[in-house]
Amino acid sequence: MMSLSNIRIFYTAVCIVLGLIIVTPDFMSVVTFSANERFSELWILGQNHKADDYPFNVQQAQTYTVYWSVVNHMGSSEYYAVRMKVGNWTDAPPDDRNSVPSLLDAVVEDRFFIADNDTREKEVSFSIDKVSFIDDVSTLQSFIVNNERVQVGKACLWNQTASGFYYQLLFELWIYDTAAQNFQFHDRFVNIWLNVTRTT
Repeated sequence: MMSLSNIRIFYTAVCIVLGLIIVTPDFMSVVTFSANERFSELWILGQNHKADDYPFNVQQAQTYTVYWSVVNHMGSSEYYAVRMKVGNWTDAPPDDRNSVPSLLDAVVEDRFFIADNDTREKEVSFSIDKVSFIDDVSTLQSFIVNNERVQVGKACLWNQTASGFYYQLLFELWIYDTAAQNFQFHDRFVNIWLNVTRTT
């Protein structure tokens, strides 16, 4: 006959084993999900390849440099596009929670393949080619991006609170959907703010 202490030990051991059997499927599904999570990264770095030194107060005919980078963790080689857009401080940003890109037109688009767990980086050198100022309105007519002139045609109202003409340089990540046979917004975007100043 088993003693009371042996019965307690046996009962405790049975409870632990049953608990592990019940919890293991849930635990394994969490581990499997984390191991198989598919995503991409997009970020922007300043001229020194750091998350600072971004251009801010910009003037016509001065050249500025940033770098965008994309990392593929999708589990296979993917076909991406980075779309560069120019907006002002009143334009709505993309809605990444509902997979809705910015309504702005792309002024530059780069398309490229990236192998799984690989990175693609690109230097973006830009300067303001033509800009005009009339009263409280600035109009950014064109940029030079990596030695190519791109038309922008974007007006901006003077921001009285922040005292400037604030434009945003927006980079969106798109991915090719083989079922739809076109690029889809991939819910990733980054931007920097530019205060376009008058030259004296």
